[in-house]
Amino acid sequence: MTDNIKIAVDAMGGENSPNKIIEGIKLSLDTNKDNFFYIYGKKDVLEETISKYPTLKGYYEIINA
Repeated sequence: MTDNIKIAVDAMGGENSPNKIIEGIKLSLDTNKDNFFYIYGKKDVLEETISKYPTLKGYYEIINA
């Protein structure tokens, strides 16, 4: 068993955010299930965006900021 690699991400601070950020997290998990993401941003906006990607479940925690 391997330890997860923990990655903190500001999901609200870029062009086309948070959509592009969440897409990037999905792409990362497509190739590496050892990653776990702490996603910082507006919780309600992030939950709506993440709901489009059910495969992310269990691989992230939203930090309301």
